Amino acid sequence: MQGTLKAQTSKPQTYWLVGASAGIGLALCEKLLQAGDQVIASSRTAQDHSALQSLVQKYPDHLTLLDIDVSDTDQLDARCKQAWSAFEGIDCWIYNVGSYEPLTLDQWQFSQFEQMNQTNYLGAVGLMIALRP
Repeated sequence: MQGTLKAQTSKPQTYWLVGASAGIGLALCEKLLQAGDQVIASSRTAQDHSALQSLVQKYPDHLTLLDIDVSDTDQLDARCKQAWSAFEGIDCWIYNVGSYEPLTLDQWQFSQFEQMNQTNYLGAVGLMIALRP
């Protein structure tokens, strides 16, 4: 079978897209909204992001913006509760957060590797723990 398969559902799906402010995340957010799905779009500054604000104007009943800094573990539980309550549940969570700093050997600093690990790996782990039932 060729082509893209999409599950047939009678109601819109609710997606929490963490890392929705640029690139693939922003494009995916728009595609989900065009398909009639509900989206909680998150980034560190989602509520102030002009492209996301434009999408809210276009899809006011299907898009909620939620600021989150995945490296701030103290806020993860509260943000998960906010995301969950935005549309009374979440069908799919997408972690599209990434940080990368290209470094030469003489530029290596532990803090840079720690920040990339916190964002790229531990942020996802923290959200998975906070989201579990």
